[in-house]
Amino acid sequence: MLDDKRVREMWWLFARILPIDEKAGELFGVKFAQLLPETCTTLGNECAKNLETFDMYLDFIVQSINYMRKETDDQPNIDYNQEEIQKQMRESIARKT
Repeated sequence: MLDDKRVREMWWLFARILPIDEKAGELFGVKFAQLLPETCTTLGNECAKNLETFDMYLDFIVQSINYMRKETDDQPNIDYNQEEIQKQMRESIARKT
């Protein structure tokens, strides 16, 4: 069972350990390196309010990590049309490369 206080603490810590370059661009006129800690604090507070849903997201992240490390060929399970999601992901990635 997740502890809401610990969820908030880990979001705070997460924002501070990401290797974000201080020279990174801006978003809405604010440097990304400054915006990220505030965003993660807000996310931590919101996740702590709905621990059950957040726990499902954590399962998704674990499955994603296993996929990225090539420990499995199965992408995370989501409650959407998997084929449509795959198609949209490929098209979006192709446009940005």
